[in-house]
Amino acid sequence: MTTLPSYLTTDFAKEVADSFCKIDDNMDFMPEDKLNDFVTRSRVESVLDLAEFDSSKSRDDIVDFVITKAPRLFLIILLMENGDLEHQLRCCKDQGLDDCSLPIVFNKDGVGESLQGPSDGRRYTWLRGPKRNQRRLFLDYQWSLTIPVFGAKEKFRFELAPPQRLPFLEEASGPEANGFFGEVSRAVIHASHIVGHPELPKISWTSKKSDQKVEIPAYEIAIKRLKRSEQVPEVQWEQLVNKERENLNRARELESPHLIKPIAAYERKPDRCFIFRWADGGNLGDYWRENEAEARQRESVLWLLGQFVGICSALQVLHGRNVRHGDLKPENMLLFKRGYDRGCLQIADLGLTTFYEKGEHTNVRVGKDTKTPSGTRRYKPPEVDELRGEGQPRSRQYDVWSFGCILLELLVWLVCGYSALEKFRKGTSEYFWRGPQADGKPYKVHKYVFLVMAWLDGQLEAGSAYKNILKLIQEKLLVVPVSSNYEKASIPGYRHKASEVHPTLRDIYERSRYQEGYLKMPKLTYPSFGQVKDIAKIGGKLAPPKQKDPPNLISELKPAPSPAEELPPEQPTEELTHGIPQMIVQAPTFHENLNTLSSQISRISDHREQSSKLNDGWTSVPDNDFATDFFENIGWDLVRLMPRGITTRLCGSCNSSNSESIFDKFCDVAVLQGKARNCDLCSLLQDALEYKGIKAPITVELRQNAAHVGLKDGPNLLSLYYPKLELPDGAHFGLPILFDQASPEFFTLLKEWIRVCDSDHDTCYRKGKDVQSKPTRLIEIGQRIRLLETENIHSCQYVALSHCWGPLKENEKFCTYKRNIEQLKTGIAFEALPPTFQDAVTVARGLGIGYIWIDSLCIIQDDEDDWQRESAKMELVFSMSYCTIGASSAKSSLDGFLHERTPRTVIKLPATSTKATYACVDIDDFHADVELSALNSRGWVLQERALSRRTIFFTSTQVYWECGAGIYCETLARLENSKVALLGDANFPNAAVAHYRDGRQLLIQDLYERYSGLAFTKPADRSVAILGLQERLARTFGTRAAYGLFEEYFARGLLWKRRDLTRMKRISQPPGRRVPSWSSLSKEGGIQYMDATTELRFREVDWAVDDFKNPFSVVGGIESASFLGFARKIKSSKYDMLVNIAFDDSEEFAVEELRCVVIGKDKMGDCKFDLKRHVLVIHQSRNASRDSIYERVGVASLEPAVIASEGSWIEFEKPVLKFEIPLMSIKLRAFDQINSNPLMSDTDSEKYFSEP
Repeated sequence: MTTLPSYLTTDFAKEVADSFCKIDDNMDFMPEDKLNDFVTRSRVESVLDLAEFDSSKSRDDIVDFVITKAPRLFLIILLMENGDLEHQLRCCKDQGLDDCSLPIVFNKDGVGESLQGPSDGRRYTWLRGPKRNQRRLFLDYQWSLTIPVFGAKEKFRFELAPPQRLPFLEEASGPEANGFFGEVSRAVIHASHIVGHPELPKISWTSKKSDQKVEIPAYEIAIKRLKRSEQVPEVQWEQLVNKERENLNRARELESPHLIKPIAAYERKPDRCFIFRWADGGNLGDYWRENEAEARQRESVLWLLGQFVGICSALQVLHGRNVRHGDLKPENMLLFKRGYDRGCLQIADLGLTTFYEKGEHTNVRVGKDTKTPSGTRRYKPPEVDELRGEGQPRSRQYDVWSFGCILLELLVWLVCGYSALEKFRKGTSEYFWRGPQADGKPYKVHKYVFLVMAWLDGQLEAGSAYKNILKLIQEKLLVVPVSSNYEKASIPGYRHKASEVHPTLRDIYERSRYQEGYLKMPKLTYPSFGQVKDIAKIGGKLAPPKQKDPPNLISELKPAPSPAEELPPEQPTEELTHGIPQMIVQAPTFHENLNTLSSQISRISDHREQSSKLNDGWTSVPDNDFATDFFENIGWDLVRLMPRGITTRLCGSCNSSNSESIFDKFCDVAVLQGKARNCDLCSLLQDALEYKGIKAPITVELRQNAAHVGLKDGPNLLSLYYPKLELPDGAHFGLPILFDQASPEFFTLLKEWIRVCDSDHDTCYRKGKDVQSKPTRLIEIGQRIRLLETENIHSCQYVALSHCWGPLKENEKFCTYKRNIEQLKTGIAFEALPPTFQDAVTVARGLGIGYIWIDSLCIIQDDEDDWQRESAKMELVFSMSYCTIGASSAKSSLDGFLHERTPRTVIKLPATSTKATYACVDIDDFHADVELSALNSRGWVLQERALSRRTIFFTSTQVYWECGAGIYCETLARLENSKVALLGDANFPNAAVAHYRDGRQLLIQDLYERYSGLAFTKPADRSVAILGLQERLARTFGTRAAYGLFEEYFARGLLWKRRDLTRMKRISQPPGRRVPSWSSLSKEGGIQYMDATTELRFREVDWAVDDFKNPFSVVGGIESASFLGFARKIKSSKYDMLVNIAFDDSEEFAVEELRCVVIGKDKMGDCKFDLKRHVLVIHQSRNASRDSIYERVGVASLEPAVIASEGSWIEFEKPVLKFEIPLMSIKLRAFDQINSNPLMSDTDSEKYFSEP
């Protein structure tokens, strides 16, 4: 047994005791940051040495136990001075007692039980028996050493025992504020007992009771103690407590500088408390009352406007997460001063918020009564009264009304002062609205509020900031009608949503900052109540507020006007009678004009955004390992950071900068222009801004980090580069000065990209390299250049060229024709090739590849059979190529793409400004250089890019490498964009399918919508240039496809319409080819499918399979089958047809000759009153051989009542397509299976391809 010497315990106990912080005369605690000072391995070992630990036993296990599991327990036992150290520690270890078990309590038998330890009912007996004094000492020291640490992300709720102590150095004797559900008091907490909250400003605290003024790091916090009113039953009280705690925990995930961050929740009976940062500036109401003079100071007004922009952005964050605050008021907008220049307003009292499931709108929560207690009466919106007792939920627009009330109060305070604000509040003591009157008139803005706004409207200068704020309040905020679907809220006549209000308010703020004369601050005298009433008198009568009735899209008291009421006078409604005049449907049709609101809603809630997890933002990430390997490969001496012999001119502010930032946070572009004349660094920033289209007069906010200087929430402007071995965190190695194209170093970079891709990128790797599937022809580019038939070539690697043909004259085209094919097989002079082809050959040779595929040379252009056959092999050509060369910068084959590039200006930075040594204009812009290039506007290129496993894009600024692992820049940066990466997937479309929530159908729709907007030199190529991609999709999805439709999704695929007002002209097809009118590939122009969230909702539509025959199901295949539909008359007026039908073209039809084929029907369901039939609108074909042949002319969603019940079966025109799926596609199916099976051996793969 070991005995602890008294001198050790005395000295040690004194040292530990001196570290304690006293809470009051009777209680103290050890700060968390002191624990590690006392319990170190060397210290524990020293204690055990001095304690004469039994040397016959190993002490390593005890030391490890103390260090890793029981540092607090170790100190407790030492402070107890029990003297039996070995026995105590081993007993605790053997019985499983460690810090995780603390705190513990002892029963009457002296057995310890954990209050929060193991759930197995474990008991601790080492102090059992006649050791009452030891147990008392254990408990005393335990409460001093088990002090909670708040703020960690993984733990929000703390359940504390009543004796457990809190790390509060100071706590106010009474509350600072009281409310119905709680009270708030100030406290000071030891800094080491809050983690994960860097936004908290640290203070130095000294005890007022101690003679020794020791400064202790601390934070000021607010403690909100919930209190139960006798009016609230116990069960409901518990529900409210749990709701508030759950809401505050979820609120920690909300990212906004204007939302208060809850720190923790703790329960120590009888208290239920929450911890927040202390608002040292009070709240907005306090600010208005105490700082009236600041309403006349421009900087103060600008600050306050900026804070309201921030509050609105915080509402946008809340609402974007489907969260409603429910009690927005000036008292819940807290002002934090410490740590800010002027202060920051933050929305508080998030415990009353309501969190709904993502995507759940008010209209789908009908019947779900809101459980959140109502907020402050004054700022409630009218729908709270209108829906009272009906069990209806409250929309997020509740907060928008409240925000409008507060914004109007701000405006009154700004122009008239605080006393005027008090008068205004007395005039609207209850609400900002009035309820329905005895005569049945609906809810309206309170008459007094309306009159005050009318008075302000007459006083404020037109076009000024305050006038525009008033207009925002009148037209978007204090608006009574609300949408039942928050996502469709921002339409005229309805209260807008926060995401629409925020840009308007932000624009007012920005213009106030930078536009001279815009922020006028008039000092007005607030009128008396009697004067206000007289403001709107017209002819002796009060003029009531004229509130426009909203469009009949969402529930309102006023019934919808009939079509006749809406019809313009010059176009009376016509009945469907015999001999009706013909109508002409021309773009734009009434569908676009009268349904503008619906189409806007559809755009806002575009199904691709709602159904995709994709991020369309660009991120530049370091790729320093690759850069280092590359530099080692070519030699560091070849890496030039800037031209030699160049000196840098710097202005005074740039030269004297001694911070981590190169430039000031805000940059006035006009001032910058003046400085740029004598400063190279300012000139560089000006060039970068102009490169992004930003010119004076404007002030921009910059962001700066180790790698870039850029616009806040915008693109990068400058790239920062560093010399060898001086790279700070987040910085890039890179090439400020690019290598000459076609130089050895340039090709070394391309080869290094290929080597890394081959060796490291599993998604790009191809197992079946020896597959004997090749294009029919290739161009050999060895010592001589010639066209080859590949049937005699056993195996070869080739590159494919993706390029623009351009608007060439006939004599400028370099193509293979029947008349010259034999000559091209004999040989082709390099000089005879057009520049783009020459450059492609140069690149292929530089990569060490002996063959190249170029469409204009490898397909016989005047042989229709060869053209159709080879065009159907595009999937094979691009998926099997070694890599693809994308000639992005060449607009035609005459342009070329290996041009001498203008070197970037490189500036050496002053040594005092940052660790970076060089800066230049950022040119890493794949979107502008590649996606917006002339090449990517071509219809053929979509499938060329998607089917290529890797592509080298040559642009006018630099070269980009794209493969399944991402996008790599010639500057040696790497770019990430999850949406763009889908087309770069080496195994397209596997990655894309995983990202679409509603899967394959939306992926198909997204691709065909994108494809429809691309250009073709020959419009007839539209039905051909996607065949390879279509075949890949069909094979991957295990279905059949033709003409842009897929067998499994045939019905939904039929319901497309033109994207905009541009007419969709029918494409004239070459002889032997006919594309059916129901295919979007038959017509020119962009398309969009019926929206999957607003028109053709998933799982809410039944397909009318009895009204049409799917041609895929016919024996012989769709290529030869007829598409049959049951045609019915449309019982609508000409006007209604124009409104409801989206016609493809501006052709002339007789109304009585139009028919429709029902494709889908909305399912019956709860609260569904507007059920539609989704139809193809058809007309008898004018070029058909018989009367029963019809063609599609449009699409519509119609009410069942306007569709006749009787009808007859009709036949759509038969398609004709001579293309055959080549044998290589069969091998590609096998090839895909091999690449999807990583366990298949090379031998297995050879067997797989040995059979036909």
